[in-house]
Amino acid sequence: MLLSFLSLALALELGGSDLPKEAVEPTETSAEGNEALEEGVEFEEIEEFDETSGTLQRRRVRKKSVENDSSRRNQGLGLAALLGLLLFSSVNRRKREERKRPPRRTPISVTELGTSVFEAGRQADLFLYRDLFLTGGEVSKMMGREEAERWLTRRTNNHLTESLAGLAVLCRPGSFFAEARLEGQVLVLRTRGGDREQERPVAVVKKVGTAFRLYDLVES
Repeated sequence: MLLSFLSLALALELGGSDLPKEAVEPTETSAEGNEALEEGVEFEEIEEFDETSGTLQRRRVRKKSVENDSSRRNQGLGLAALLGLLLFSSVNRRKREERKRPPRRTPISVTELGTSVFEAGRQADLFLYRDLFLTGGEVSKMMGREEAERWLTRRTNNHLTESLAGLAVLCRPGSFFAEARLEGQVLVLRTRGGDREQERPVAVVKKVGTAFRLYDLVES
């Protein structure tokens, strides 16, 4: 759609001077106009052969103004520039979103879920961490709309950021993924660094089809 408008704007710019013949022919003034020239309007005298009298006749005609043509060309250029900018911005925004948001992961085991949580903590990747949780639509489908609304108030960006900060300490450089297990419904992540091991409860886990998803954050 943007490309179509851009082509139209360029056509206006390139073809603005190809006006119909009638638009460029001089227009004869009235008798009153010959007596008193309108303010700001220029006239010129032309000679025409009068077949009836067999003589040359002089008459005054209004000069065609080029202001409208110039205005149309300027509008066409402005529209083309605006549409080009919109198209450029749209493409760049789409590329940024694609670069920032990889496809959502679907862990089919507790270990896969744990390694993904470890990766999110190591990279401090909030997008990846959020994608490991259930969505509002999934919670609504499983537990109803009211529970989904309550859940959304609990799973805010601030809560996710605080939890991810704790994981970043647990999964700091030099540490390695050791184990992920369920204690009841809570995912517990254990890491090893040198001769030291640490573990941290992460969140309640729910199964959606074959996928394991994080549900509610827990206090560590």
